[in-house]
Amino acid sequence: MTRGIVVVVAVVLLAWLAVNERNLRVQASGTAATAKQNFARAEHDFARSSWLNPDTTPDLQRAYVLDARREHDRAIRVAREVLRSEPENRDAWGLLLGFVRDQRSPLAQRARAEVRRLNPLAARR
Repeated sequence: MTRGIVVVVAVVLLAWLAVNERNLRVQASGTAATAKQNFARAEHDFARSSWLNPDTTPDLQRAYVLDARREHDRAIRVAREVLRSEPENRDAWGLLLGFVRDQRSPLAQRARAEVRRLNPLAARR
């Protein structure tokens, strides 16, 4: 009887180890296609979440995802849409500043000025 219990426990442990190994291999084999699918799914979810939600946080997160996908122009467009409805949104100005590739451009200079205006502690840096 004891041998039977030991055999069952050993089989369960081996099965558990095999499943964990498979999961690790699946995670490690994450391809660029998988990453693109995840980014696309995230963008879609953030867009859907803003339909009936007055909070602009999902829109800013969507802009961040777009920028991570190297879709800088779309990210800037989404951030500017948020700023049209909330011109005092410090987070949106900060993200916009990060999205602009040419930090000497008029848009980057305006974003930098707005971040400093809305966050007095940023002016000290």
